[in-house]
Amino acid sequence: MILLQKNMPKYSVENATNSRDDALILSAWRELLSDSTSAEKVYQTPEFFEFLIDTNNGNDHFEILVIRSFDTKHIVGVIPIRFRRQSFCFSLGPRSLAEPTLEVITLLGSVPLISAEHAAFEVLLKYLFETYPSCSALSMPSLGRDSAWHTYIQHSPVLENAYCQYVIDEWRECHLIPLAKNFEAYLQRFSSKKRFNLKRQVRLLREFGEVDMQLDRIEQGDQIPALIAARKSMVPAEWLPQLLGQKIYQGLAKQGLFLSYVLRSGDKAYAVIVATRSENKLLIHNIYYHPDVAHLSAGISILYMAIEDLINNLHMESIDLGYSNPANNHHASNQIEIRGHMLLLRKTWKNRLLISAHQAYVTLFNEIKKIIGKQQIRKLLDWIRR
Repeated sequence: MILLQKNMPKYSVENATNSRDDALILSAWRELLSDSTSAEKVYQTPEFFEFLIDTNNGNDHFEILVIRSFDTKHIVGVIPIRFRRQSFCFSLGPRSLAEPTLEVITLLGSVPLISAEHAAFEVLLKYLFETYPSCSALSMPSLGRDSAWHTYIQHSPVLENAYCQYVIDEWRECHLIPLAKNFEAYLQRFSSKKRFNLKRQVRLLREFGEVDMQLDRIEQGDQIPALIAARKSMVPAEWLPQLLGQKIYQGLAKQGLFLSYVLRSGDKAYAVIVATRSENKLLIHNIYYHPDVAHLSAGISILYMAIEDLINNLHMESIDLGYSNPANNHHASNQIEIRGHMLLLRKTWKNRLLISAHQAYVTLFNEIKKIIGKQQIRKLLDWIRR
């Protein structure tokens, strides 16, 4: 007869990276995904993990962790993670004053794919920090402030005693656009004046080109070069080295995760939307437009046309604009969700000192902006650049 100890763990954690194709793991993974509340659900999918593996240049490391019930061996959690360095920027305009970094474990999707009680998450954290002693924190880049997981983190005595909490650059607004069953129903959310203005903006943009404007949906790998060329014509040359390239976009397309748009007249492109998809949700990363059509609200117009395609042809349910400040024309149809990049850090004096210094810097900079105003801040930064 085996006697169970009083404090025997309820859950076990194992590294399943090399067995991620196992039918039982994949089935549990899909089931957990169906109940995921993550704002960035696409990053929790098996397809995105395969994309990370396929496009890895050898410098990054990714793992899949599986949490099982200790008694039944039933899978109650599948956790995709990524190892990276997190920087804390202390800068004044383009001039970096200091940029210390910490090694962190990023929880892809920011919310753990766990169906069990919160104790399973505590077991996961213990496993991570014991298995990877060089990592200083668990990173959740887009955690909802009003989410159940943030509430749990805030009020868990276990987490409070063991870890420091810090939100990098404070909580910020994220805009979401819920879509309707048909495009006309979507437009009814706006006043008649706004509907008129939106249609007028699109008409003026369509009339600008030498031939009719055409919206191309970009989903396949062989379409990516045209999108890259279009984007190149719309951004300053100094930005190009910082932007994601053809290999990344084609890797996403290979996994069925890439869904973007190019608006063109003949061979000339005038606007681009770069986005990824997860089931019925579109996550927009960037909207670019050519300087020639800046006066025609090209960014708003291509979004308007893309929404029509997403509703009528792809039956998508929502658009996530992420950390952004979209044009006023679409505010009437937006929902606002407050999110932040939260870190759970080991309680060490070094980590406490770093986050205290960074918080003081962010607070001071925000107070200066309030006192002297955004216009004066811009003038100061322009002077520094010179």
